[in-house]
Amino acid sequence: MVKNSVTDPYTGQSHGLGQAGASEYTSSHGCEEETPLTSSNTDQGGSSNGPFATSQGLSKKTSEVDQFYVWHSAAQRLSLWTRIILVGGLVAILASIGFLVFLWVFTADNSLWHRLATSGWMARTITLTALTLRTAITLQAAVATSMLAAILLERRQVLAYQLTQVSALRNANTGPLGLAKLCLEPQYIGWGTVWWQLIILILALTIVLSQFTSTALVGDLQSSSIPGDQANATWPTNMMIDPENPNHRLFRGSSWLQKPYLYPVFAEYGEPALGDDNSISDTGHLLRAFLPFKDQQTRYNLHTYSGLATVIDARVVCMRPQLLNPRLHRVIADPANPSYGYLALTAAVSTSGSVDGFNENVTLGRTFPFIVGTSYVGCFSQPYPDSTGYWGLSICQINQPGGLFSAFGQMGHSYMVLNLTSGRDWNVVDDGSADDPTANITSAGMKPTSLSGRGEWLDLDFPVLDPDYANDKYRLSVSICYTGYDSADIPVKVLSTVNRTEPGPTFDTKTNQYRFDRIRAQLGQQPNGDWSFTDFTDRGIMKLEKLDSWNPKDIKGAQERPWGEAEFPGLRLLRGPILSPLVNAAKFEGPGFIGTEFDDTSAAMTSPISNYSALLNVLNSGNKFYAQDCSGRGQCGLGFIVPDPFHSLLMQEILLNGGDIAHALSSIITVLSGSAYYDQIFQFDKETPIARDIFIPTLVPRLYRGFFAVIVVTAIHLINLFIVILVFSRKTSISRIGEAWQNLAQLWDPAVEGIISKIALASDNEVREVMNQAAADSGEDDSGPPRLKKDPEALVPHLGPYDRVGIMLSEDRRGTRLVVRYRDSKAIILRECKQRST
Repeated sequence: MVKNSVTDPYTGQSHGLGQAGASEYTSSHGCEEETPLTSSNTDQGGSSNGPFATSQGLSKKTSEVDQFYVWHSAAQRLSLWTRIILVGGLVAILASIGFLVFLWVFTADNSLWHRLATSGWMARTITLTALTLRTAITLQAAVATSMLAAILLERRQVLAYQLTQVSALRNANTGPLGLAKLCLEPQYIGWGTVWWQLIILILALTIVLSQFTSTALVGDLQSSSIPGDQANATWPTNMMIDPENPNHRLFRGSSWLQKPYLYPVFAEYGEPALGDDNSISDTGHLLRAFLPFKDQQTRYNLHTYSGLATVIDARVVCMRPQLLNPRLHRVIADPANPSYGYLALTAAVSTSGSVDGFNENVTLGRTFPFIVGTSYVGCFSQPYPDSTGYWGLSICQINQPGGLFSAFGQMGHSYMVLNLTSGRDWNVVDDGSADDPTANITSAGMKPTSLSGRGEWLDLDFPVLDPDYANDKYRLSVSICYTGYDSADIPVKVLSTVNRTEPGPTFDTKTNQYRFDRIRAQLGQQPNGDWSFTDFTDRGIMKLEKLDSWNPKDIKGAQERPWGEAEFPGLRLLRGPILSPLVNAAKFEGPGFIGTEFDDTSAAMTSPISNYSALLNVLNSGNKFYAQDCSGRGQCGLGFIVPDPFHSLLMQEILLNGGDIAHALSSIITVLSGSAYYDQIFQFDKETPIARDIFIPTLVPRLYRGFFAVIVVTAIHLINLFIVILVFSRKTSISRIGEAWQNLAQLWDPAVEGIISKIALASDNEVREVMNQAAADSGEDDSGPPRLKKDPEALVPHLGPYDRVGIMLSEDRRGTRLVVRYRDSKAIILRECKQRST
């Protein structure tokens, strides 16, 4: 017989078991599910120390608390603050992820993205977004931790000594890390909690990783240049030239003799050449604009420009010439030193080829007073072949209009290009003046033994004088090049997709030579020697938008050059537009005056006063040989210069890397024009309206590692949270999240009360020792239900520290009770032991 009361093994006090009577526990049978520690803590029968064990002696208002013990839906079991966290956090997470996708996917074409990038708010915005995302995940993880604690309690998965800690998590917690620490106890192994441990660990891991969202996202930012806002201004774009005093500007002489101090950015519009005549080398239409900005950084970072700019026509067409009466002459530089001299070629020049924009009715030549009745071109050649592998190259500017019209409506210059392909010293040439110390182009000269065509070149072979080299031949290759070289100040539109830098030569310490690879790339030469009219980004230049007409007369706002007059000895008065300052500075002999254009032929006036040649040596520079006196009989009309070696080296490198002579000459024209333009830019005094915007360096998303990592961590968090909410809504019924008093009431039980009465000042480890001691005193072990060895009357089961405990709804559905799960020696058996009354 068992009395209707039991003795608490912790306190020795007697407790009523209620109207159901005391329970009798069996060790191996009579148990179906789980063992109730006591009757319900709201049972109406008997006496209990629970606060709501009976309504006797309580006020009516107090007794009405029974109304709270009802079945609640999942939503009702979440406090208002919890619901706000779940719903508001989800909105915050989705909004944050959407905003991050916007920042990583969109570009400066979007106005909001552009505003954030250019204002310097990109990194700040990402940091604030990461903070929002991290806060939402953290708060939701805290709610999920409360739900997990409720799930573990109602599924009887909590170790007894952790009961209060886990239960308290339903009300308030700082996140899943504490719960993860509790669930890593080795006593959980084998109790079927692996899935819950995994969920808790994943939740804890996502919390830890979410703390690094800012670091991960900011790590994807890289410095980039974003187009800024357009700015309108009045800007000095060109020079005002006084036709009454055209020479009042500062000019430094020929650009050929000056080292280019920069290779400026330019804008380009080009069209490939048409036709397949292999005797013609044509760059195609090629217009290049220089930008009126002194500051190099502005040219580097310019995105778009609208306004007046100086545009040059850099088109060059080189053809195989037809030569009438070609002669090779020995020219003594100094009669006192007849062993030192040069070679000169004279001939009447014409061409048979034709391209668009070409005036076919042009025969190049100049009337020499000593060769009556004929018009000849006289040009210096290199005196001997180059022994270092470079071309024996010279370029001769011819002092009359060329045959190619520029895009601006005027006719450009013409040049004869000579290449000494093979031969020996100049003295071996037999021109009939071997003993004449004043030999010049008035001598009879030497006829070529043969002429043969090769592409745009005509090869002339001459015999040699020295009998020791009688079997050798002196080969001079000739090509005639027509340019559309002129400039105009016209309104243009220029754009670029990226910023750029301006190239310069580099010095190769292995070969002890300068290299111009980046400059050649800027000018359009590709590694295989071909030429590109696109690839603006790779070349580091800008795009010049095409105009319907490039002629300043047809363009509103274009600045036409003023007209002037010039008179030369023996010539009539010439009147026409002032010669372009860029073309003037690119003359071999330099800008001694600013020339004009013929008013009756619309052809560019020949600013060269003689046929000057540029000997493209690569070692000497700046030497200038003026027109020869020809023994007191007047100027012979010939002279030469040795340009700065940077010009010679650039042209040589273009040719040696597979380039043709037309593109090489066009490239030199561009470099010369750029040097002259930016040398004069400080004298610009004519202001016109412009619009521009520049690239602004800023941090923007460029990598995706951190972005994808944040997306994955957030997705795992949301999936994990959904699983927890789903299980909480379906598998729990009596836990309300965020309710402190309910959390306390559901733990109130005689068995717990017995422990609490002894541990008011004890630590958690000391509580565990108390439980272990109680288990030892009662003679129970961990292999099954209690065996009442010492005190048969002690029917209140004690709580061993490693028992699995939980809570469940009482039978009257108005309260809860604690239940315990015991570990069988072979397997986990869930039993509910029936009480047997006496």
